[in-house]
Amino acid sequence: MATTVEARTKVRQARVTLPTAWLVLLGLANALCLVAVWRFFVRSERGQLLDTVALEGNAIGQDRVDGLANTVLNAVSLASLAVATIVVAVIALARGGYCSRWWSPRSWLPPTWSPRCSSRGSTDPTSA
Repeated sequence: MATTVEARTKVRQARVTLPTAWLVLLGLANALCLVAVWRFFVRSERGQLLDTVALEGNAIGQDRVDGLANTVLNAVSLASLAVATIVVAVIALARGGYCSRWWSPRSWLPPTWSPRCSSRGSTDPTSA
């Protein structure tokens, strides 16, 4: 009995330690990248010049695209956005975790065999 408890404890510790170490490593890498970007764009003349060029390019591009973008944005109404949102919500609910036989994407299977109904029983048809 003690070996089973010890084995479970080791597995739990391994499951926690690996993601924690990975997240700490990623956090350190992000901090190093942030320092490198700050040193280049804030502390160097070349980085500030590149930033200025990007802002000027944005102003030039805005003059060219402004008319087309306003036309497209004025054509999209609030009602069409609401209808599109409702349609997406209905599709999401239809694909969601409902376990009724007629609602299931695999209606020819009993509800307990559907992959979306794992809380009601086994999803393996051979174990039923």
